[in-house]
Amino acid sequence: MTTSAATPPVDSFLAPVHHANIILKSLSNEQYDAIPPGPFNSSIGEHIRHILDHYQALMLGLGAAYIDYNQRARHSSVESDLSMALTYWEQVSEWLANLSEQEHEKKLKVVTEHNTVWSTLGRELSFVSSHAIHHFAFIKQLAAAFAVSLPSHVGVAPATLKSQQA
Repeated sequence: MTTSAATPPVDSFLAPVHHANIILKSLSNEQYDAIPPGPFNSSIGEHIRHILDHYQALMLGLGAAYIDYNQRARHSSVESDLSMALTYWEQVSEWLANLSEQEHEKKLKVVTEHNTVWSTLGRELSFVSSHAIHHFAFIKQLAAAFAVSLPSHVGVAPATLKSQQA
C-alpha cells in the first residue's frame, strides 16, 4: 500500500501507523513485552494494545454506526507479541487507506465510560490519531529506558512539529 495516492486527510490518519511501525521495528520482542526499570508500570506492548483497541472499536463499530470504546482486549497476546502487533497495524493501515472521504462524514453513536455522544467517523479518526500520538510520546520514554532511540518526530503532535519547523 502506498500513501501517495491517498487523500490528505487519509495521509494524516496514516501518520500514527507509520509511527507505530517505526517504534515496533526498533524493538526486540523482549523490549516490547517487558516493563522497563524505573517509574514505569506498563510495557510498550500494553500501550500498543491500548491504542489498537481504539482503532478496533472504530473498525468493528463502523458498520452499525456504534462505537464502544469501553470494549477492550486487555491482556490479549498483542501485548506480548511484537509480530502480532505489526500485523494488526497493517490491518489498520489497509482499513484507513480504503476509507472514502464520504465515510468520514458518517454519523456515529460513541459510547465511553461516562458518556454517549454523536460524532462522525472523521472526528473519531482525529481522536484515535491524537490518542495514539499521546501514547507514542510515553512509549518513547519506555524505549529510552531500554536504550532504544526513536526519531524526534515520533510521539509529537503534528501542530507541534509544524510550529517547530516555523
